[in-house]
Amino acid sequence: MKSKKIKIAIAFFTIVIIGIIFSIYFISENNKNDINKLGKLPDITTTDDTTKNIIEENNINVNGDENNKKKLDITPLIDSTNQVITDEDLRLKKVIDAYSYFLTKQCINTYYSSKEKCKNVLPKELKQYDILSFYGRIEEPSFCIDNIYKAEISLDQKIYVVYYRLESGNGSYRSLFNILKIDKKNVSFAIYPFEYLKSKNISNLKENDLIPTDIINLDDIERTEYNHYRIDDISTSEVACIREIFERCKFDYEFDRQHLYGFLNEKYKSAKFENFEIFNNYLNNTNLLKGNIEKYDSKKLNDYTQYIVLGSHDNYYVINYRNLFNYDLILDEYTIISEQYSEVYNSNFPNVQARYCIDRVRRAINDKNYKFIYNKLSSDDRSRNYSNYNDFANFIRQNFYDKNAFEYLDFKTMLGGRYKYSVKVTDETGSSFSYRKLNITVTLKDNADFEISITK
Repeated sequence: MKSKKIKIAIAFFTIVIIGIIFSIYFISENNKNDINKLGKLPDITTTDDTTKNIIEENNINVNGDENNKKKLDITPLIDSTNQVITDEDLRLKKVIDAYSYFLTKQCINTYYSSKEKCKNVLPKELKQYDILSFYGRIEEPSFCIDNIYKAEISLDQKIYVVYYRLESGNGSYRSLFNILKIDKKNVSFAIYPFEYLKSKNISNLKENDLIPTDIINLDDIERTEYNHYRIDDISTSEVACIREIFERCKFDYEFDRQHLYGFLNEKYKSAKFENFEIFNNYLNNTNLLKGNIEKYDSKKLNDYTQYIVLGSHDNYYVINYRNLFNYDLILDEYTIISEQYSEVYNSNFPNVQARYCIDRVRRAINDKNYKFIYNKLSSDDRSRNYSNYNDFANFIRQNFYDKNAFEYLDFKTMLGGRYKYSVKVTDETGSSFSYRKLNITVTLKDNADFEISITK
């Protein structure tokens, strides 16, 4: 009986072992089937069309070899420091900071300073490029930067796309752009010229576009005597920015007055210039934007800084400054009242305010803006003494000099908030030693406005 139980146990364990072996076999076969359900992984040298589509859909570069087989380029884009470069590193962002502006301007200045320097600031792969065949006809031409975009490739390497207008002779200009590569480690730069970029069908790069790395290499730039930029010459000070705005306005004055017209303060433009033709004629008959800046004052307002600038020929300018690309201009200090002028005006006694008003009249006469004064005449003075504007303009021409200086002799306070000043008028240029005496009566109004009467 005992022997029979042993035989039954052996048979049971044998069946269990056989069952385990079969289970392992079936599990193994099922796993193979599961792998096949995912599809065979593509071989790197496969010619299968389906694999090609997968590669192209994932934006992986595929190059053909001599056997018409496809090879997968799996090398990541890296710079000279072995840093992996991503699309975000190559993406252009618009910049408005003063440092980027003055850095790129300095490099472009070097590029145009001579044909020799022009050729020697090209990137190394363009050293044999025939840049001189289409180099500008003018050495050291004027130019004005309009837009800058930047890609931060690494801590040491920046790429700028710079749009600008370039003097091309006979009072005209060309609209161009360059790609500028900066190597901070070597304090060097290289410029890809407009004509080369155009030949490669690169144009109109803007914010969020990617730098075309098939054209622009990311290697370090070896420093030479020609291609280094001067950090000490890059100033972002208040004075540097004001002078640069003035230079930008002078470029527009010479080559693109329509552009200058677009930067006028809207309130000032509507008050003084009904259209561009009137503005252009005005510029032709003044000495505005000639000479230099002599001094300035500034005041920080809500979202901009207001500069009152005195230039050559006693010309005043008001610049409402946000950055080097965003500002508006007032080309005198009498047509409309600036914030700073208003503060000074309101802080003074009425008789002094009247003198401020008379000085606005003097500036308008010197500016030949007789209509401004005509519109300030009291209704009684206008109807009693002048039948029309031309009569008044003739009166001004006969009784004032081309440029006038006023000396205040005495004044009387009159009824109705009026102030009567006796004024000695002399030739500001010193060409004439004669003088005239006139009476100017001012009636003060709200918001620094006034009425005026001028009598002999």
